[in-house]
Amino acid sequence: MSEEAGSENHVVELTTSLVCAYVARNAIDVSALPEIISSVYGALTALNAPPAPAAEKPIPAVPIKKNRDTGRDHQPRRWQTLQVAEAPSQAAWPHAR
Repeated sequence: MSEEAGSENHVVELTTSLVCAYVARNAIDVSALPEIISSVYGALTALNAPPAPAAEKPIPAVPIKKNRDTGRDHQPRRWQTLQVAEAPSQAAWPHAR
């Protein structure tokens, strides 16, 4: 028995046990049973599927500038804010009273 067939049997067994447990605790129509079985089976096979391949790193349309001095990527400078000087104390300006 191959590994794939063993996995398929396991999925069928899980589907059977899940649907039996659901039907035992819930009142459903007989006509809804095939839809429930196919829904559970589809969900379990989707979980068993191999993951999708990882997306490749996108290539920029325009090459990124490198700084000649440091060799790092170009990053814009941050704006420098002006610092407000503190108000002079009254002791420094005795005649200002």
